[in-house]
Amino acid sequence: MKVGWTGSLQMSDQTQFGNSNLISYTFNSDDVNPIFWMVGTKAGIVSGTQAGEWLISAPTTGPISPTNIQAQHGTHYGCSNIEPEPTEITISFVQRFNRKILEYFPDVFSGRYIAPNLTQHAKHLTTTGIAEIRYQQELLPVLWTRCLDGSLVGASYKRSSLFSSQPPDFIGWHRHDLGSARTLESIAVGPSADGTLDTLAMVTNGADNIRHVEFMESVFDVDSDITAGWFCDDAIVPSGGTIVAAGVNSTLTFYGLWHLNGKTVTVWCGGIDVGDFDNSGASGVAITNFDNEMIGLYRAGNKGFEDIAPQSGVGTASRNSLGFGCAFV
Repeated sequence: MKVGWTGSLQMSDQTQFGNSNLISYTFNSDDVNPIFWMVGTKAGIVSGTQAGEWLISAPTTGPISPTNIQAQHGTHYGCSNIEPEPTEITISFVQRFNRKILEYFPDVFSGRYIAPNLTQHAKHLTTTGIAEIRYQQELLPVLWTRCLDGSLVGASYKRSSLFSSQPPDFIGWHRHDLGSARTLESIAVGPSADGTLDTLAMVTNGADNIRHVEFMESVFDVDSDITAGWFCDDAIVPSGGTIVAAGVNSTLTFYGLWHLNGKTVTVWCGGIDVGDFDNSGASGVAITNFDNEMIGLYRAGNKGFEDIAPQSGVGTASRNSLGFGCAFV
């Protein structure tokens, strides 16, 4: 195909074309199935159909061309019309019944393709059907799965060898129930905010039918500060705030939470779970020292401020010096 060329393209008998022309090729199969997906590999182009998997390659020396092409029906696992995900050395795809995720790769000795079932011990997590899969490589390799009911599950997964007799290095499934009670409509993996790692991006929908774009925070690294923890779903950073001095202490008031009016929210401040607030305008105060430890936790009630530190499991502080107070309105 010539870049920058315009005009009408017409396909005719393949034998009339040279190696620089377009390719028109029909698989030699006893059934008719559309090609759902294609992934380029060193051996050729792996293609998935509902009836099975094919390998398109060049039968003689040279690249694939109109006069140098063949398609071999390698396996009969069957594919769903869902985009596969290339991992580090394999291809993960959804089997045609939307219940299994298979890892597809050629055995290092025989060259024959096989597809072990990655969901063999996680059938209870995919009973509603699989809608989408995405692979995140760093910091932790995870194969993310969006199910048809809008739920999110993941598999910490890695394979470092192409021996068909060996299982993956590790495969462990985990379910993620969103604390926001929102449902997933789409997932994707792309660069993190600073561009140094992968991150999962999600489009979620709530009862108000307003869609949010959410990004998964990175897992803790070896040198991560505990105050950088982010353990809230559908959370945001307040748009601003004010500090009012009161003797040796100060009160910090956050703003920009108008879309959460009337809703109960969980506050995570300075690496500390400050508890749930109804966001009604009544103040809550968190008293800490400067070692990321809580001394007191108070929430406004019908009879003034109530100390809820014991029931929230804050623990005992190592110092008696006060730090700052936070008011959430």
